Parts: sequence; structure tokens; C-alpha cells
Amino acid sequence: MVIYAHRGFSGCYPENTMIAFQKAYDYGAKALELDVQITKDGKIIVIHDEKIDRTTNGKGFVKDFTVDQIKKLDAGSWFDQLYKDEKIPTLDEVIKWLSTIERKMIVNIELKSKEFSQRKILRELINVIEKCNFLKHHIVFSSFSIENLIELRNLDSDVSLALLLEWNKDYSVEEIMKLSEIVNAKYVHTDVRILQSDIVNVLCNLTNVCVYTVNDQNIFKMAKSKGIFGIFTDFLDKMI
Repeated sequence: MVIYAHRGFSGCYPENTMIAFQKAYDYGAKALELDVQITKDGKIIVIHDEKIDRTTNGKGFVKDFTVDQIKKLDAGSWFDQLYKDEKIPTLDEVIKWLSTIERKMIVNIELKSKEFSQRKILRELINVIEKCNFLKHHIVFSSFSIENLIELRNLDSDVSLALLLEWNKDYSVEEIMKLSEIVNAKYVHTDVRILQSDIVNVLCNLTNVCVYTVNDQNIFKMAKSKGIFGIFTDFLDKMI
């Protein structure tokens, strides 16, 4: 089973920061998950929310700040004063770090913002990972937006995609696989409620299913017994 460090080692370090990624690597994680948003000047930064309020000392929407303004924010104190000097990284910075580590990791990049529907921004996203071409096959793009995934597939026929779904008990295997096939998705990512469904075993036999966010060992064991391909967790120390 692939265990993704959800927003890095986010249970013990401030999420989506370089220290959270480095600590996940140091702990032995083989996969990372991170989220990206777009700044006012079109730069791709690593942050989950559309607003900076929750994880920085600033207030407002990411899209209303330039990358230079974002870089002045404290992205660690909200978690613990020990991390007051942590900054929001750009995707470029994370990719460069990934190119230096000895053990290559699978990296799931989730497109959070609706702004990603713009073709030029999706092209920039592809350009960022192509700067380190040897990493390309270690990177997976996921999104709740089927339009974003279609556009990414049109831009790059080889890029790995994950169909991201909020679980609905009325989903059928046929519906999910039809959506997946539209973009030739390698993975289906959904929440842990799928583990209680009647179709989980069938779906796991047809595609690579990953579930989020698994922070309980009993749920981890259930996921494993159902044939789940991977999980996203905040607490690597409980799952590895």
C-alpha cells in the first residue's frame, strides 16, 4: 500500500511547508501530497486554502497577493512558535528540493483553485514539472474538476492523473469508471466513506483507489483488507 504524507508530515509540522516535506522524507515516506494555488502574478504556490488566514499571519485570498507578498508571511506560528520562520513554498522550490533527495518520492499535486481552469496556468504547471523531467513519472495531478483533468490530458498525453471524488453512496462502478476513462486517469481518490460501500472491492479490482484522510489505525487496517491501493495520512508515525 502506498502511504502519502498528507500535506507533508502535517500531524507534527505545519502543513504544506518545506519542513513538513523534509520530515516526511526523513521518516521514510515514499509519497507526498500537496496542494497548489495561484498568486495574483500567476505564480504557483503550495497552500491548501484559497485564503491565507488559517495557515499564515495574513488575511485575504491567495489570488489577491503577489508571490513576493506571500513570501513575507509567517506560515508556521499558527502550528507552533517553533516554526515561526517557515514560509509558503512555491511549487518550483518543492520540485527543486525533490530533485536533490536521494530517494525519489511519488508526489500527488492537488489543484485546489478554480483559477486552474485557465489553460495558460495549466500549461505553466506542466512546465514546472518538465524542468525536472526525470521526476515527471513520479508526479500525479489530482482535481475535483473534470475540466481541469481533461485540459491537463490535452496538454500532456503522458502525465499521470487522479480523479478526485467526494464519496457519494449513489455512485456506481460504471459512473466512476466512465469519468476515469474520459481523462485516462491512473487513480481514483476519494474519502474513507467508500470503505463502507458495496462497490469498494469491485472498484479496487478495476483501478487504483486511494482514500483520504486516514489517521486511525483501525481504518488503515480496513483499507488494507479492502484492497485499497493507497492512503493519505497526517500521521506517518501511526501508519509506517
